[in-house]
Amino acid sequence: MDQATETKILDTLYDRIYQAVIYSPADKQNEVFIDENTFLQFAQNQALNPADFSNLVTPTNPSGNLGASQTFANLVDKMPSQTSAYLPSATLISETYKQIVDGANSTTTPDPAQEKKYKQAFDYLNTISTIKDYTGKETTQTDNSPVYKNYLNNQSAYLTAISGYRTAYLGYDLTDPAQQRQWQANEPTLRNNIDRSYNTWRSQGAAQVEQALAAMASAINDAVGNIIRDAQQTMASGMASSTGDGSRWYFSYPMPSDFADPNASGFTRMLLTEKNLEETASSKATDWKASGSVGVGLLSIGADVSGHHSEKHYNMDSNTFTLDAEIAVVRIFRPWLNDLLFKINSWYTNMTSAHGISIGELTSDPLILPLIPKAFVVARKVKITAEWSSDEKKRIEDSIAAKGSVGWGPFSIGGGYKDSSSSDYHKAQFQGNTLVVPGSQIIAWVSEITPASPPESAPA
Repeated sequence: MDQATETKILDTLYDRIYQAVIYSPADKQNEVFIDENTFLQFAQNQALNPADFSNLVTPTNPSGNLGASQTFANLVDKMPSQTSAYLPSATLISETYKQIVDGANSTTTPDPAQEKKYKQAFDYLNTISTIKDYTGKETTQTDNSPVYKNYLNNQSAYLTAISGYRTAYLGYDLTDPAQQRQWQANEPTLRNNIDRSYNTWRSQGAAQVEQALAAMASAINDAVGNIIRDAQQTMASGMASSTGDGSRWYFSYPMPSDFADPNASGFTRMLLTEKNLEETASSKATDWKASGSVGVGLLSIGADVSGHHSEKHYNMDSNTFTLDAEIAVVRIFRPWLNDLLFKINSWYTNMTSAHGISIGELTSDPLILPLIPKAFVVARKVKITAEWSSDEKKRIEDSIAAKGSVGWGPFSIGGGYKDSSSSDYHKAQFQGNTLVVPGSQIIAWVSEITPASPPESAPA
């Protein structure tokens, strides 16, 4: 397979996943992932160990496993680089946010009426709860109120339905009469899932929640001091590490919480072959070189030698392929992070100058917090069928036998578990000409581009 075709495969795959994230029916809405400020990055070799994320603490499971929750919090707390591939840095989002708010100050005179309006709306949407760390010490934290939790749960169910609809639609070749009829037969069920989840979301307090959100948004620029003080109080204390190393962590949780469970619901089949590649990639795929995010060549073979990771990329020998997988979008919630701070006027932080946190768009310039991961995309039941050559099969099987990392595009087909205490190794196996990949893995990260902030520099 030539490089031009492999580039088309990666660009098409990028666009398919991106559409699964941001798609919204013409008569509905998707206000969570907006095209203008959403950035998707391919992951690399991020297989998931289900045991690491079992029984997570969530708003609906407050007595869950704190160790698993710390593992999840650590997974999503790494600041991504502004590159086409997801490259987590050593910088933590929570620590960076704490430094920002601790050095923040308002430059406006507060309006008592607007401050009251903001506080009423904030208190409607949030509550103060306590949670015990592994030592038994109680820590207070800001959490979503029951009505807001229900709103977010229903909203996530709706987003899962529209993601499933779009993913399924893009898997059909609608120039093929047989597939045209298959789509016509299956579309009503998918459409009904959207309508049902949308109606549930809108009928169970959505108007009241959005009224409070609108009140906060309208009052934020006259309640800057309140927002900063609330953020400082929230970040004043974190959770004690369950590893006993003296570090602190801040509670985050996913939705759905069972994303790593092999039997979790909410996944949709994604099918891609050489016959339905896009001739023209989207600007998002081309501007940030989706095809370059996984190196030159779809197949990657890596090894760890003397503490250094080395990786080689190869073009496939086969000119045909079929990628068959199930995917789901998993949202990330950080109750401690109030992103309204980045959308208001009249404040500064001693940490940086104006627009030193973010300039509000993608750039290669060094910034404090330009991207905040809001979701990731999980794939499972991955099968890659091709006319593999004997040399290709041997290269893959030898690397897997040596416990090296092996990838096909953003998919891991062999390697250790990332961000895990487990030393287990996950590996694909050939069944004829089909490479069958076990378990679940992250194949993409979805970040929000932080609005241009802070609006002002600190006084000289």
